[in-house]
Amino acid sequence: MTPPHNRIVNALAAVIDPEVIVLGGQIPPSLARALIDRTEFRDRPRLGVRWRMPGLCVSEIGGETSAIGAASLALKAGFF
Repeated sequence: MTPPHNRIVNALAAVIDPEVIVLGGQIPPSLARALIDRTEFRDRPRLGVRWRMPGLCVSEIGGETSAIGAASLALKAGFF
């Protein structure tokens, strides 16, 4: 599982350039931590510049991230 995981994380880092990639949702925290420990970034210089790689962390929200996200969209639309 690590090579596909590495490809996804490196693609996100290259295309979106996030500050942090959060692993969570339905993934067990112990598995998320194991993936973080095994993640390898391709941090070779591009165009002569070494790019900043994002941090990786385990979500503290738990398994209801979709419901929390949907609720926050409704709150944002109604009050902000």
